[in-house]
Amino acid sequence: MVKPLRDGIVVEPIELSEKSGGGVFLPQTSRKRSNEGRIVAVGPLVTGGPDGLSIGDRILYLRWAGYLIEVDGKNYIACTEQDVLCTADEDTDLGFTGLKVS
Repeated sequence: MVKPLRDGIVVEPIELSEKSGGGVFLPQTSRKRSNEGRIVAVGPLVTGGPDGLSIGDRILYLRWAGYLIEVDGKNYIACTEQDVLCTADEDTDLGFTGLKVS
């Protein structure tokens, strides 16, 4: 695994569905880049603790944040703490374009 520096984080993206809401299969070129993922590594200057980020957190990050990297055949996003919009519990429904508004 790579080790981020300063306030860097490494995120494993959670892949978007291959089907639209109506059940139509979307070709790879029509799918948007995921902006939801799970933190797998944090740099030494990342704010930790109950109000900060830590390994294993499920997050929503800026859609075009950071750099797409491949490590051992898996895709990751290398970005900074500033690119993270929010964290989410496992039972929170994050929609296609962001947080679900009720």
